[in-house]
Amino acid sequence: MPTRNINFTDDELKRDLLHARLKAGIDALACGESTEIDDADLDATLDALAPTSTHRSLPSSRG
Repeated sequence: MPTRNINFTDDELKRDLLHARLKAGIDALACGESTEIDDADLDATLDALAPTSTHRSLPSSRG
């Protein structure tokens, strides 16, 4: 059987990886695999992951 040369772009590979991860997550939820997370804990975790110097001023619309 001849081999086929298949070239994927980075975007296609990222899309396929995201699709596989979403499917795994949905399958896990369907099997009852989930964890309850307190809102305050989630906020603290997300705040810790966020870069600290991403706030930039937007230009004023006043002329």
